[in-house]
Amino acid sequence: MLGISARATYAYNMKYLMEVNLGYNGSEQFAKKKRFGFFPAFSAGWVVSNERFLEKNKTITNLKLRASYGKVGNDQLGSNRFLYLDDIQMASGVIPSLGRGQSISINKKGNPDVGWEIAYKQNYGVDIQLFNELSFSFDYFRERREDILIQRSTVPELQGLPLSALPKVNMGMVHNSGFELEVGYNRKLNKDFSFGVKGNFSYNKNKIDYIDETCLPEEYAYPYRKTGYSIGQIFGYKIDYSNGNGYINTVEELEWAKKTYKIGTPRMGDLLYKDVNGDGDIDPEDISPIKYSNIPRITYGFSGNLSWRNLDFSFLFSGVAKVSKYYSNFGVTEIGLVGFYTGYHLNAWTAERYNSGRKIEYPALSANTTTSMTANDFFVMDRSFLRLKNIELGYTLPKLLLEKIKIQKLRIYVSGNNLLTFKKMKLNSIDPEQSSETAYPVTKMVSFGANVTF
Repeated sequence: MLGISARATYAYNMKYLMEVNLGYNGSEQFAKKKRFGFFPAFSAGWVVSNERFLEKNKTITNLKLRASYGKVGNDQLGSNRFLYLDDIQMASGVIPSLGRGQSISINKKGNPDVGWEIAYKQNYGVDIQLFNELSFSFDYFRERREDILIQRSTVPELQGLPLSALPKVNMGMVHNSGFELEVGYNRKLNKDFSFGVKGNFSYNKNKIDYIDETCLPEEYAYPYRKTGYSIGQIFGYKIDYSNGNGYINTVEELEWAKKTYKIGTPRMGDLLYKDVNGDGDIDPEDISPIKYSNIPRITYGFSGNLSWRNLDFSFLFSGVAKVSKYYSNFGVTEIGLVGFYTGYHLNAWTAERYNSGRKIEYPALSANTTTSMTANDFFVMDRSFLRLKNIELGYTLPKLLLEKIKIQKLRIYVSGNNLLTFKKMKLNSIDPEQSSETAYPVTKMVSFGANVTF
């Protein structure tokens, strides 16, 4: 990396604020003519509460308006480097008598025009404080990413090389927008008692504008799997709940499924899928977007603290919402790990359970893969949760008791992590915060300790 940067700031009477950042950066990841990029950023602020018409206002003790716009570059190309160079190696020949038994293997064609991925970011915000106690902060942001490095998909293999060997290009486009909100309140009632609470909420949604995706034939209900959707959008079969529970319950439903299912042989108790494109068949042409992507659209949290004489207390909750994940591994299906079952497997579909009107939470069990065991409304689960991340209670011993043993300060405390979780997932064997079914679970922990200052 080689770069030159410049920064200039201006403030007038603590009312009008401006800042300019300029960067001219180069990276060895690109060919010489593409190595350097110019990345400017600008921001401005207006502290309205310092104006003459508000400076003596006891209600609005702080009011600030903010805005920024900038251009940034990314030279991280994943695990590959120097994509502008060809990767051509000698390999064993097909005909031993030709070329001394060797051949040319083109593993990757280089692209000398590979360059920086560019993002244009803008943010608009306001900070408000009332009565020196209640604070409010709001930000609205937009981001447009261009020249994202992608692998082409619409190039036919007739040109002679597999698609994996074709050079990557800067063609992808994604935009993202959302807002962040934070509210806090702090109050000191007297010298012995004070408290504070704070909450935050953010919403963001991204959309893939272009990724050179091949359009599926018109028979498909949804011809694209990425273009026009959020990053990580999950696709699968939609369950038909028009019969009340979404399972194949009767002989008539089974006969219909046997005629229409092109994804395997259905059984009694398997999931009943929708014919989304209306062609009379259940096949990949019916695959549809299900719920949300695996990137949370909403993140939020709230915390609080309290101090009364020598006693202190604090807590922190955090959560996410509008996020989904397709689960299919250990602890999810009955064949994910032989002999491993969870609570909802005990309430799997059976004819006796259905006829008696008892609770059904899972398709009919099987020793083999069934038509139910695929991405669908059932196994694409809602990963929303709210968790008590930390709670702590402490007590600081009076100084009079500590002077005799020459200790300046002694605080004892009890603390708990991840003690409570509220979630929407239908099974308890997987934590919604885990990255995968087999990841090490988030654990509850209670600890006792002391802070001593001599």
